[in-house]
Amino acid sequence: MKAIGASFPPDRWPAKKIVEPDGAVRFVLNDGTEIHRLPPPEPVYSYDTRELAGFLEGSPPRFRSISREEPSWAR
Repeated sequence: MKAIGASFPPDRWPAKKIVEPDGAVRFVLNDGTEIHRLPPPEPVYSYDTRELAGFLEGSPPRFRSISREEPSWAR
């Protein structure tokens, strides 16, 4: 982390994390320069029910499941 901080002038660092409406993530320096972008997470569907089961996120891709249970506050 120190090497990354040393490679940018202090007035441009740290980068801000911006999450787009489609789920894409951008990292932007204080002067508006985009230094990194992650694509939106890819949906994963259940083989049996064909319903959305979760998303693949990050690099290397990791599976994040979504809950199918009704929250206790909604009962």
